[in-house]
Amino acid sequence: MNNKDKNYDVIIVGAGVAGLMLANFLNNSSKKVLLVEKRKTITELSNSIFGLNRESIEKFGLNDIIIREYDKFAIGGRRVKDWFFYKHKSRPFVVVDFNKFAKNFKPNCKVHTNFKVTKARHLKNGISISDVNGHSYFGKIVVDCSGSAEIISKQLGFKNKKTTYDFYNISYELENCNFPDKIVDLPSFPFVGFKYSNLPLWIYPYSNSKCQLGKAEIVSKKFPLVKNDKDYLPYIMKNIKPYSTWFKNARITRKVEGLARQTISRPMVSDNFLSCGNAAGATTPLLGEGSRIAIEMAFLASTTIAKSFDFNNFSKNFLKEYEKNFNNLFGKYYFKSNVMKFIWLRYFTDKEFSLLIQNLEKWSESEYIRFYRSEFSWKMLFKILSGKLPFLILKNIVIYHIINRNKILTKKSLD
Repeated sequence: MNNKDKNYDVIIVGAGVAGLMLANFLNNSSKKVLLVEKRKTITELSNSIFGLNRESIEKFGLNDIIIREYDKFAIGGRRVKDWFFYKHKSRPFVVVDFNKFAKNFKPNCKVHTNFKVTKARHLKNGISISDVNGHSYFGKIVVDCSGSAEIISKQLGFKNKKTTYDFYNISYELENCNFPDKIVDLPSFPFVGFKYSNLPLWIYPYSNSKCQLGKAEIVSKKFPLVKNDKDYLPYIMKNIKPYSTWFKNARITRKVEGLARQTISRPMVSDNFLSCGNAAGATTPLLGEGSRIAIEMAFLASTTIAKSFDFNNFSKNFLKEYEKNFNNLFGKYYFKSNVMKFIWLRYFTDKEFSLLIQNLEKWSESEYIRFYRSEFSWKMLFKILSGKLPFLILKNIVIYHIINRNKILTKKSLD
């Protein structure tokens, strides 16, 4: 192998959603691109099925990966005596499978699989990466798309910022479900109570008998996953109505779980370097809208990369445009969502949670859409923390910090 075969304009590390989409956006460029992946294939992803607003798919011409379309969705949850759902109808919702994209993608770049990065270092005009077999490659720009492993960031010695929250999720692909007709066309996001999860479930019915069922959890050092968390999804399926009816005879055909950052935990930009998607510690700030952030960040990275070659400038200051564009799209919502998560995790029990569900009824249709897309505003925050809630939260602050923190953390749910 000569030096020419080892030198690239761009090296993409990781062929998940972010890495594949970045390779796709660079496919028609004149740049010499290398895509490396530790797995033996780039044609199948371990986590490939996501729910999105259709506009995100149409924006990037990905209609052919849609596996189910809906004309509405519902957000809500359990109140003291009943359930409340807001049914939203004005913007279509879709479920997509990126394996359909991966199988049909014909990358116009060099691809190396079974490539486990063991070393990355800055050189004079770029970054060199090496694998376990001693193969080394040089890129003028290296993009870390390795997910929450943040492989290149760690190898380059970028100091890890304090991680406030992580985002744990687990999902099942199910067969032999028993959905009534009115449910088949309604993907839903129900909050079921703190005993089971501090974020909503999601249910994407594909037909009367098939669906994806998932649950999410915000975790941190002070608030780890609840005991036996992985067992709670089957418990919900068997014991909480109406799920126990729908999933009585359901069979799991596929299971996916993972932990992702909900805080920008390492530098997003440095000289000759970008991080993208979960490798940047970036999820949509509040709920996490599936793969949207990976697609959007890959696109932002591709445009910044193109400009850097136009100006032959790969410095941190020049590449900062990528981070600026990210902050305009997502970053400005992180602080407000962290305020909500801080209050939510520390000072809420199911009593406060039930009142919050009632307060959801005060939101407008556009606010529901913004909530799902993690575009959280102060006005929305004040609306759902109104009424009796501020007084109960104040009481719990006193209990939590002065009397006994465990009195808040061990409160039983409504069940």
